[in-house]
Amino acid sequence: MFEAVCGSPEDANTFAALLTAGLMYRKYQVGNTNPELGQLLDSAQITPSGDRLDLKLSLTDDQMLTLIRKNTFA
Repeated sequence: MFEAVCGSPEDANTFAALLTAGLMYRKYQVGNTNPELGQLLDSAQITPSGDRLDLKLSLTDDQMLTLIRKNTFA
């Protein structure tokens, strides 16, 4: 889980919308070359809550190992 503190609730809503769009765009970019990363991005839950933004990602150990083997985080 990742939490960002924004300047206002409007900023949190804007950031959530931009982050959602960015993750969707990245999922589209890597869809064929790295389907595991695409699944991770697809599972992201982005929730603005007041002046905060919560981002949750769920990964199994096998998914994490596959992403590491593909140098996804490098």
